[in-house]
Amino acid sequence: MKILKSLVGRLTCLYLFFNLILLVSIGFVLYFIGKESMLVGAKQYLVDEVYIIQSLLNQAPGDLDFILGEINGVPEALKNASYHYFIKITKTDKKLFIKTPGFPEELNENIFPRVNVEKWEKQIRQVRVDNKNYLLISAPIVINKLTGSTGFIYVALDITYHEFLINQFIKILLLIIVVGAMFSAVFGYFLSSKGISPLQKIVMATEKIEIDKLNLRIDYKKWPAELEVVASEFNKMLDRIEQAVNTLSRCVMELAHEIRTPIHNLIGETDYILTKQRSTAEYQHVLESNLEEYRRLSEIIDSILFLARSSEPKRQLTFSSFSVQDEVKHILEFYDAIAVEKNITVACNGYAELNADLTLFRRVIQNILSNAFRYAKDNGYVCVDINRETSESINIVISDNGIGMSEKDLSHIFEYFYRSEESKLVYPEGVGLGLTIVKTIMELHQGSINIKSIPNKGTQVTLLFPI
Repeated sequence: MKILKSLVGRLTCLYLFFNLILLVSIGFVLYFIGKESMLVGAKQYLVDEVYIIQSLLNQAPGDLDFILGEINGVPEALKNASYHYFIKITKTDKKLFIKTPGFPEELNENIFPRVNVEKWEKQIRQVRVDNKNYLLISAPIVINKLTGSTGFIYVALDITYHEFLINQFIKILLLIIVVGAMFSAVFGYFLSSKGISPLQKIVMATEKIEIDKLNLRIDYKKWPAELEVVASEFNKMLDRIEQAVNTLSRCVMELAHEIRTPIHNLIGETDYILTKQRSTAEYQHVLESNLEEYRRLSEIIDSILFLARSSEPKRQLTFSSFSVQDEVKHILEFYDAIAVEKNITVACNGYAELNADLTLFRRVIQNILSNAFRYAKDNGYVCVDINRETSESINIVISDNGIGMSEKDLSHIFEYFYRSEESKLVYPEGVGLGLTIVKTIMELHQGSINIKSIPNKGTQVTLLFPI
């Protein structure tokens, strides 16, 4: 059904369903209580009537005229009443002793409940005869206490009016249930519409959000607690989207700037060499210079591609177990020349086995060591300490006493293409993606990177790999 596809419709139906259950339950309880109360009252009335007749018989034992006068006046007194009852008294030999006028002939002794003479008990039964409902009582009775004669009393109470009242009560209950259901449906629809109105605000806010309006947020004050969570998470999602878009915009601008420089250099040198005939040495020099720019462009493109592929959800790592110390020492061999040139002391301490993607691990270590040796001071040091921090992680700490970084630079070092002013002076050819790649690789391994640095004193990089 179409209405069940709507949240308002579903909530309205649920509200109506539970209200119907409540109304029907209350109606059933009231019906049961009303019916039983009437029946209990009628039964007590019959019992009381038996006691009254017994009392009359005891007051005037053997005075038949007095008894007949009291009993025969009952039908006339109740002629216009809603209830009618009839009395018949028989002797133990079944001979009629007294019977009120109008006693229904169809109510013979066989219809009345059988009397338990031994226990001297009253018996009550409800019957329906000729479209009328009767409540019948049979009881032993002392007709004359002087002579000790006994008999049976039969009292019939016409409770047809009881049934009429109960049927009317049922009709009223049904009407109340129908009206209550209609009211519940309308009220439930109103409450549901009011309750989910904040969702409409979310829809309206979503419609307003465009690429140049990512700063819009939902004001969810005074909202229901459940929807506050939805709105809060929605705002957090917008924060992430805005941050991602800003990062992407900044990345595109930085990328354009980084690519523009080598391209301008290529164009400038090519234009210059083509202005006139040059010597072979000049052509060779320009080609070598262009080759450097091509390599720089290739490095930028490779780094961007790596970062793009690393962000894919289905990125798979190839794990293998290896010695961290052996791999670090192997990578340090590539920096022997620069270490000798700048008289840098190199040390690698500790040992640990790690299960990780070996290719990516090597790239992490190479990127950090490249920065360490590139920005290290003459006669300085580069130290790698390997230790098993806990039973669940391995720490690799790479420290140097190079140019260091300020706190301001530390807050931006993982951003795309970010480079401090000092690093640009020392190594202008840098791209600014090395640490971004390192952080991405560490996240792929569920690890972390922490950097501490003091300007002109050095930098310490801590890599935490889970085991």
